[in-house]
Amino acid sequence: NGKKNGSKRINQLKSMLKKKEETIIQLYDEREYVQEKVSIEEIIKAEDIVRLNSEKKKFLDLMKVLSYNVQQDIVDAIRPIYDNERDVNMFVRELLDRDGIVSMNTDTITISFQPFKSKRKNDALKFLIENANNMNIRHPILNVTMCFKCN
Repeated sequence: NGKKNGSKRINQLKSMLKKKEETIIQLYDEREYVQEKVSIEEIIKAEDIVRLNSEKKKFLDLMKVLSYNVQQDIVDAIRPIYDNERDVNMFVRELLDRDGIVSMNTDTITISFQPFKSKRKNDALKFLIENANNMNIRHPILNVTMCFKCN
């Protein structure tokens, strides 16, 4: 009975092997009719692919790069006083994500940050605020002075 089941399994495997070999031969035959190179335009037309407006993507990519560069400039500015190389990038991301209050009068826009619970973080924030205020930054559209503070 074991020999009968064994030979039946061998016949099944042989049959499967023959089908796989036939599939391979068929794929080799089909390969002759496949183009070596296909242009992107042909693919887009054939599959009705909608292309993104590259100008919008370029603009968003530029904004990402600029945002990253600003973040790294802040990191570089506070690195000497923050005194924790492993944590300085996380602190700057936390600072940039932090809520603040913006108020405006006729000649000044004031941006107020909430203090941190950590003395080190507050010292770094105060350092940044002092440097920004010393730069006498003016709003590019409203042409009013921007003032930064920590409540």
